[in-house]
Amino acid sequence: MTAAHPLPTTATPWPPGVGDEPAVHPTYARLLCAELQRRGHAPDEVLAGTGLGWAELQVGQRFLTRAQLHAVVTRATALCPERTLGLLAGLGTELSAHGALGMAGMSCDTVAQALPLLLRFSRLRQHLVHFELQVVDEHLALSLTELRPDPAVSAYVLGHLTGAVLRLMQSITGRDWRADVALDWPFDEPAADAAAWLPRTRFGAAAWRLLLPPALLAAPGLAPDPQAHQRALRDCEQLLAQLDRGDLVRRLRQRLVDELLHPPSLPALALEEHVSPRTLIRRLADDGTSYQELLDEARAEHACWLLSHSRLSVEAVAEQLGYVDTSNFSRTFKRWRGVTPRAFRQGGSDAD
Repeated sequence: MTAAHPLPTTATPWPPGVGDEPAVHPTYARLLCAELQRRGHAPDEVLAGTGLGWAELQVGQRFLTRAQLHAVVTRATALCPERTLGLLAGLGTELSAHGALGMAGMSCDTVAQALPLLLRFSRLRQHLVHFELQVVDEHLALSLTELRPDPAVSAYVLGHLTGAVLRLMQSITGRDWRADVALDWPFDEPAADAAAWLPRTRFGAAAWRLLLPPALLAAPGLAPDPQAHQRALRDCEQLLAQLDRGDLVRRLRQRLVDELLHPPSLPALALEEHVSPRTLIRRLADDGTSYQELLDEARAEHACWLLSHSRLSVEAVAEQLGYVDTSNFSRTFKRWRGVTPRAFRQGGSDAD
């Protein structure tokens, strides 16, 4: 077995509400491990130091967090610094790896029918980018926006998505379209062999964009199946509804984290969710929490992060959390964590 490499030290502490956000379905980390295994690196070696084990990664459907994705990708790219690693991992992604979304795509009549599915349902598999369709010079363009860019892993993530989209088009039509599509790539030109994979690439672009020729959009699918397509669409819609229900607490927690100094009220959050305050209270209760608990949790996590990772005084931390009276903040913090802010900073733990 190849000797273990130290985990890269590029990771930095994540502010609360960011590192623990769900990022990507574990299937795509498994695909990365498989790509590295073809290069002689066992999965346990790839995952060394990431806090994940291969046996754990193979079980379940729980999304990797942003911090976990960061750790896995930085580890993998240290073992294999090939700049086309993400592209190759994406090109090796079978449609079945995308779950119900892949089944819906495979049963489409044309690529043009499949593209709107990518826009609507891609968040069933990832929370990293938002896709859009645009018309550019009589060509249809698929563009994306990163939701929370992580510079350490962006090139890999966009490369993997590029490869996966191209593999989707190839699987639907049975033809390799890499010589026909034009890619806007928002990074410097990689190693020379990358141009061979995608010859019509414009490096250093302002954003990621894939220009699709009309012939690709109209190319007939290999396995159009209207009944299978409708079944897959129903599955996707059901999964999306489940995701939206499960996302409620995460969305509200993130809103509170983002605006801790002047947090939105419960009625304001209810208005954003298009429900009444009473309905929002009931839905939070169904999930075992409440508005006040989410607000206290956001404040406590942010206070702990500031006390651990900044040199701000306790008074300044209290101000950042909206407390005018530092003694009130100290009493509240002790209720949250069982110790005063100063004791927490000195001990570095929640313990008494």
